[in-house]
Amino acid sequence: METDPENAELIEKLMADDDPYHYRQADEDDANDSDDAKTHARKKRRARGKAQTAKGEEAGRLPGEDKGKSRGRGRLWTQDEEQLFLQALGMYGRSWKRCAEHVGTRDSRSVASHAQKHFIKLCLQGEPLPDKVAESGVGYTLSGKPLDPTSPSALAYGFKKDVIEKLSDEKMAIVRGGILMERLEGVHQAPETGEAQEGMHQDTNPMSTDAAQPVDQLSPSLEACVMDIDTPPKEDQLSPSLEASAMDIDTSPKDDSVKKGKTSKGSAPARKRPAKDDSWEYMRKYRTDYALNRPQRAAARNRRVQMGSTSESIQLIECEEFMDTEEGVGITQPFTIDIVAEALILMDFHSHLSEFEIIGLLAGTWDAEAHHLTIREAFPCQRAEGSGTRTSVELDPTSEVNARSDMVRKGLVGTGWYHSHPVFSATPSLKDIENQRNYQTLFRLEESKAEPFIGLIISPYDINLPAPKSRTCGFYVMETNQGIKPFRLRFNVINRLERYTLDLVNKCEAVLHMLESDSCRMDLKSVWRKWTFLKDDKETGDALTKVTKLKLSLLPYFTEDSIIHAKALGQELVTKIEQIWKVDLQDSQSQ
Repeated sequence: METDPENAELIEKLMADDDPYHYRQADEDDANDSDDAKTHARKKRRARGKAQTAKGEEAGRLPGEDKGKSRGRGRLWTQDEEQLFLQALGMYGRSWKRCAEHVGTRDSRSVASHAQKHFIKLCLQGEPLPDKVAESGVGYTLSGKPLDPTSPSALAYGFKKDVIEKLSDEKMAIVRGGILMERLEGVHQAPETGEAQEGMHQDTNPMSTDAAQPVDQLSPSLEACVMDIDTPPKEDQLSPSLEASAMDIDTSPKDDSVKKGKTSKGSAPARKRPAKDDSWEYMRKYRTDYALNRPQRAAARNRRVQMGSTSESIQLIECEEFMDTEEGVGITQPFTIDIVAEALILMDFHSHLSEFEIIGLLAGTWDAEAHHLTIREAFPCQRAEGSGTRTSVELDPTSEVNARSDMVRKGLVGTGWYHSHPVFSATPSLKDIENQRNYQTLFRLEESKAEPFIGLIISPYDINLPAPKSRTCGFYVMETNQGIKPFRLRFNVINRLERYTLDLVNKCEAVLHMLESDSCRMDLKSVWRKWTFLKDDKETGDALTKVTKLKLSLLPYFTEDSIIHAKALGQELVTKIEQIWKVDLQDSQSQ
């Protein structure tokens, strides 16, 4: 069979790499030793295969994966490996095979995958590539070509136009040569304004702070509806049934299905959308930046979790549901959970303040006999320097040590961790599941083998929220016949506030100081979304700013007759934000 010159050259390379043994053809003098030579060659090949298998397992691969089998569980990069990896980039550049040899415990594919993650992180930080790497190309890619901002690897790390625009002129000059700037300009532009597109409703509320409804002017109907997101309000009055359920915070596993109905009297008509189309023209024309770049849920047929990935995956995995005790089948929740309302307020407030993901720890008590976990306090923490993005976050070690010291001082034990998904749903990603699995293993009790440590995800600015109230998801990982899966935790909110305390205000003030110099502070004057409520894909009500959304999110943590105190807390916190961050939020609160 004839081959073209390129393929012939490639085949020769592969053979040279994969066959380090050199055999000579046996002549007549070697006839008597031919069997021994063949046996010796087989033993050498067998020994070589065992060595490769051992090396593959050590690098996070299982035997036979190159024959089409799925990859096995990997393992996280250690600090020593990371240091050797950075040294290898400085010495060998994009020679992944030589880099792998320098690291010693990783194969070339693992090193290349880790390098792509590292290059994108450098790009988002406005840092240049190592000199040796740049010799083969200044692009933030494995090949050295300029990075395409629309590629899956770029989007997976929250690569958006506004991230680059926040870089200084000096850093922008560094980055410009390594990415396709023309693709960056085109992919995230909003649809043109002016005349309404055919089949689209012309929005009467432009995206500006002047169009947002001030929280102090919200009707009692709206305030009460925030307390119960499952019942849409009427603009004229609040129904008795809504008042009765006003203080019910949403800890249900999923949104209840609601029958389609007509738009509330006086509200804007539902936005009409054309038939769904998978083409890029349709997505660019009718989908928002959020929709184009949000993490994607895993398909139902691919819900098995492959743990231990060294890359930061933002593929969201829907949680399984624990069964009710009386059903008698399936998996039951291993323990009951109570969360003090004041801890939830602090977590919710923290999550509203940053465009990037935030992180913190939870502390409380564990009743081994009753199998009951009580979360009493939240400890907001710093994220590790350089780790923050819109889709990932790492805990700063110093901040973690300080938080654990405070727990010990207060006689509490670690009971969980929390982080935010700023603009997408409170659904765990593969990385979240891996972190939760590691935490549960770390906090496993020796005697009972119980793992009383949970994860919480807060979603403050998901535009698909039914009402202007954050959604909080508790999750836990369990071993099943299909592998490790996340399960949604049910919890009770206890000690709802009648009045807010000075201690709570001081804790919120400490969070503001912690984020005071953060370049990714949330612009609270900006508009969150153009509508107030979303029901059956119908958008009703006026636009809301993010500071108004923050205030409304506090209401569910107070008792039914304490809404006035919830509003007072919201105003107190806004005043603190203005004083510490030196911003003026008055225009976004009053017209």
